[in-house]
Amino acid sequence: MPLQAKALLSFAALLLALSSGVAHAQASFTLVRVQTEIADPDVHDATIVKQAFGDTFAAAAQGSQSAKGRAGFGNSGAYAVSGDDEHEAFAETWWAEAFTVTGGTGQGALTLAVSVSGTLTGKGRANYGLFARTQSFGKDELRDWLDCAPGRTDCIPYAPPGSLALIPVTAAFGSGTTVLTATLPFTYGEPVHVASYFGVETWGIGEASFYGSAHFGITAPAGAAIATASGATYLAAAAVPEPATALTMALGLAGLLAARRRASN
Repeated sequence: MPLQAKALLSFAALLLALSSGVAHAQASFTLVRVQTEIADPDVHDATIVKQAFGDTFAAAAQGSQSAKGRAGFGNSGAYAVSGDDEHEAFAETWWAEAFTVTGGTGQGALTLAVSVSGTLTGKGRANYGLFARTQSFGKDELRDWLDCAPGRTDCIPYAPPGSLALIPVTAAFGSGTTVLTATLPFTYGEPVHVASYFGVETWGIGEASFYGSAHFGITAPAGAAIATASGATYLAAAAVPEPATALTMALGLAGLLAARRRASN
């Protein structure tokens, strides 16, 4: 089969996967959950110490464990620190958006880029995932996705039900900056829904400082325009912070946090 025909078939399959969404949701929202807990690795379970939810910000702290997260359309951040072998801390964020592209007919593809930056010391990790479908995501649905009990196969690291993983959940982040890219097929005049997950977790003695991350950018084909359900304006894909710029931002924030910790002691 010619390469061009194969490419068209792959593109059609991608559009078909996007069409198998779930209804009863909303077009745009943000969500944050933070938590500290006492872990029990022998039974793969944990006892919650502090937990908090918010639309755009949440924080929780107990002893040497703390976490905070912020969620904005196209710009989220997460921070967690734990100070002993029995405790864990994590911060998780979601933003969901509907994009409608006009200025053409038929199908096209959006170019996406995400810049994840921060510092990681000790035991911890940062996770990012980007998902899409033609039906809206729901805040309760994505909150439930965070509550991943042992044995479940519809939550982390899997894509939310009915969605396509444009960027599968990955924990391949260390100190510095990583830029992730993807393409999103669309039909002109019809909304396509995107949900962006970003979270950090520490266990034992560790600190995951990614509060200046993650930056999302999107670019439409030439001559096309993008409308959003939230009314938010997004960076172009090529305009997400360059690695050097993003790292400078992260290090500056880390220094500010360290200064605040010293001042509170």
